[in-house]
Amino acid sequence: MRKGERNFKVQLTVGFFAAIAAFYFPLTTAERAVILVCIGLVLAAEIMNSALERLVNLVEPNYNKKAAEVKDLAAAAVLVLSFTSVIVGLVVFIPHLLLLH
Repeated sequence: MRKGERNFKVQLTVGFFAAIAAFYFPLTTAERAVILVCIGLVLAAEIMNSALERLVNLVEPNYNKKAAEVKDLAAAAVLVLSFTSVIVGLVVFIPHLLLLH
């Protein structure tokens, strides 16, 4: 299994549980939409990252510092989007979690 595919499976699993939580808690339609959009954006970004990595490897099969930088930047974009989605999730879910007790 390729690294990107493993990352996608992890993100898909986290997204699945976030989607379940979005329908478990009494969220507004807008809150649910924001959670689902974040899930979709992270998954799409990971797919684009994997595609870019494969393209770079096709164009430059040997190690190249510039090619490595391109791949690192694409991975960083996925990481930033993932962290941002976690923050959005916390903003949406924490008020509902605080009401549980």
